[in-house]
Amino acid sequence: MYPLAIRLLLTLTLVLSSAVSHADLFYRIDIDTRSVTGSSGLIELSLAGLEDSPLAAAELQSLYGGAGEVLDQFGNVAGDLSSTLTLASDMGFADILQQQQFGDVLSLQLRLAGDWLDTLADAGLTFAIKLWSADFQPLLNVDETGDLLRLQLQPGNGVQVELLSEFVMVRPIAIASPPILSLAFIGLVALLCYRRTAT
Repeated sequence: MYPLAIRLLLTLTLVLSSAVSHADLFYRIDIDTRSVTGSSGLIELSLAGLEDSPLAAAELQSLYGGAGEVLDQFGNVAGDLSSTLTLASDMGFADILQQQQFGDVLSLQLRLAGDWLDTLADAGLTFAIKLWSADFQPLLNVDETGDLLRLQLQPGNGVQVELLSEFVMVRPIAIASPPILSLAFIGLVALLCYRRTAT
């Protein structure tokens, strides 16, 4: 009975492994706005790809730093930073401009998902963040485009992070999804069954 159980567990492990061939990528982004404390302005977030780029989605939540009214948006944009904001690349370009009160540290959690994670293609995508003053002057950066940071989504090859401001920090977050936890549990049970039959 044990050899049959082990075979079934290993088969289930392989099935789950194929189901989690890629995992969504999570990042924490911190923007230090203390040098412009007390002023108000705008935050702009965008996700752009070419016509033949694989589909991508960027989901953001504001951890600290309240967001204000949405002034403009373009493309496939849902929600806003006061709750959950999602940008999708199916229309080629998605962009949102939202009011922001500057002060302490603006912290965002970013989840990157979509076909680009495990599709090899020449055309990638770019996620970018800009800060603007109330009179639309770029803040806290030296890049001519106004970008504080750019994440280059390289299909099948991960993310290249470009920091364009000393006031920005980006770090990946490791989040174990339920299928991965299930996979680890099944592997442990299979190992225990194998050790029992071996003895």
